[in-house]
Amino acid sequence: MNVDVVIQDADDNPPIFTEKAFSKAIIFDISKEEKILELEYYVNDADTDPKNKQHKYFIESFEYFGNDALKQLKTPFEIRNSGIYRKADLDSSVSGYIQMLIKANDTNGLDTTATVKIHILSEANEVKIVFTKAIDEVRSQNPEFIKFLQSVVGEEYEIVPGKLDVPQNGQGEPDPLRTSLVLFAVKNATKKVVPPKELLKILDTQTVLNAEKFQDFSVENVKETEPPTVVNNDEKNFIIFIAVIAVLVCILIITIILFYASNRRYSRKLRAAKTTVYGKLF
Repeated sequence: MNVDVVIQDADDNPPIFTEKAFSKAIIFDISKEEKILELEYYVNDADTDPKNKQHKYFIESFEYFGNDALKQLKTPFEIRNSGIYRKADLDSSVSGYIQMLIKANDTNGLDTTATVKIHILSEANEVKIVFTKAIDEVRSQNPEFIKFLQSVVGEEYEIVPGKLDVPQNGQGEPDPLRTSLVLFAVKNATKKVVPPKELLKILDTQTVLNAEKFQDFSVENVKETEPPTVVNNDEKNFIIFIAVIAVLVCILIITIILFYASNRRYSRKLRAAKTTVYGKLF
C-alpha cells in the first residue's frame, strides 16, 4: 500500500489582520510627516522565520463618504513602509470619512485585507482618556476598550479613536507609565462629530457598571479637551493693521521729536553766530 504524505511548510502562513475593520480620526491640518496609523500593530503572522514575517502594505481602493470637498480628493492618503500618512492637502471645508481597502502581503506572496476608515475632522472636539499603563499595553487593549465604549453608546454613534500619546509628568518629562487616548464620537445619522460634553454625558463614567469597566482598563480620568482658540482671518488682518498703525505712529512721534531737537540746536547755533559777527563789527 502506498501512502502519499504532503508536507506543508510550517512557515507558509499568511499575515492576518487582528481586526477586519477599524477606524481612526484625524484633524484636517495633521502634518504630512505625522503617522496616522501603524498597520504593523494590527497584523499577526504565525511564521517563525523573520524573513517570512516581513510585510508590504497596499491601498487597494478608496471610498468617499462626506461632502463634495471630500469627494474631490484623488489620493488623500498613502502608505510609507507600514504607516498611513496624509498625502492630499486638506482644509476645514473637508467633512466626512474615507474608507480604504488595505492589503498586506508577506514575502511568500500570501496576503490578507482589512477595511480602514479615517474620519477627517475640522476641529478638535475631543475627549481625552488617560490610562495608568504604558503605551504598548494600551495599544494592545485598545480594540477591546473601543468595543466596550461602542456597547455603551449603542448603534446611534460610532466611537472613533484618535491619537495615542505619552503625557508629561509634573517635571515636564514623558511619563512612561501613563498613556493618553484622544476619543471622538460620530453620530451615524448626520456623520457629525458629537460635542465633548455630550459624549461625556453618554459615556456616564459615574455609573457603577461603567466605573468598574473603566477601572478594569486602568482608566485614570476622562475629560473634555477644549479646542484651541482660533482667530479668523478678519481678526488677524485687523490686529496686523492696528500693529502697523501703532508702529507708524511711533516712528512719526520719534521723527517729530528728533526734528524739534535738531531745529532747536540749529537755532541756538544761528543766534550764537549772529552775536559773534555783531561783536566784531563794533
